[in-house]
Amino acid sequence: MSNWLMMATNYLRPLFELMHKDIPNNDIVLMDETTINVITNNRSQYYIWMINSSKYDIPILLYFFKESREYKNALEILDGFKGHYVQSDCYQAYNDIPNVIDCCCLAHARRKFTDILKITKNDDRFKFTISVVDTAVKYINQLYKIENELTKSKATIEQIYKTHQEKSIPILAELETRFTMKIADICKKKKSLSFEIFPPKSKIAEALNYSLYNFENLSNYCLDGRLDIDNNRSERQAKNYVMMRKNSLFCFSDVGADASAILLSFVETAKFNNLNVEKYLEYVFNELALLNNLVRMN
Repeated sequence: MSNWLMMATNYLRPLFELMHKDIPNNDIVLMDETTINVITNNRSQYYIWMINSSKYDIPILLYFFKESREYKNALEILDGFKGHYVQSDCYQAYNDIPNVIDCCCLAHARRKFTDILKITKNDDRFKFTISVVDTAVKYINQLYKIENELTKSKATIEQIYKTHQEKSIPILAELETRFTMKIADICKKKKSLSFEIFPPKSKIAEALNYSLYNFENLSNYCLDGRLDIDNNRSERQAKNYVMMRKNSLFCFSDVGADASAILLSFVETAKFNNLNVEKYLEYVFNELALLNNLVRMN
């Protein structure tokens, strides 16, 4: 059965490549990555990269099997990208791509802080940490409240942009100021002039690094009314591959891993477009068979 699926992938690949060429024509793309195990290779971990269109473009969702999470793979997948924005989880590779504005994920930032609250709640030993975390969560929740109100009111792109300029940007600016003040206050109380007041590998250091070092990119969603506050749309699609990985546990070979990525691309793109997956694939294979017959006749 695996061999049949890999053979089917050979017929689908040209169409997959056409879909890949179509996505870079969009002004906005969303990116994410997840790991996969290939047992017949020496590498301990491989990656499935994912790219999908924004909610304002024709729905396309593609998965790519790559040997690593290196920058060159981001460049290859985004080759020919004519747009401006990449929504991501703040992976540096996207920020380094020329002429691309990386829009980072505030859901990731909030999650890093809320995870800390679960651990430190009602524990006086962590009162400095809790004061920073409470500040972050409070302001990020305000930003999400604005997004929820915009969604409920079915605001236009222009209205979303205007609201971000009038309401979201001032909150983001205050959040950055509060961060700086909180850290300065903690430094003063601890009689330290260093900003490295938490253990480098601690959860709070990780959360602060993510938010402060990426603050501009976390604020970039305000640049265009079509952008989202987070990368959740892309993460939800990545989970579909994660579920398949959970069921299959691993891929036997590179060829099988590549085939799984391409096949799931067609399944998820069909679902993305509210199509019956089985009927869609039946139609695609029938049309490909007709094309092959025409090629032979010519």
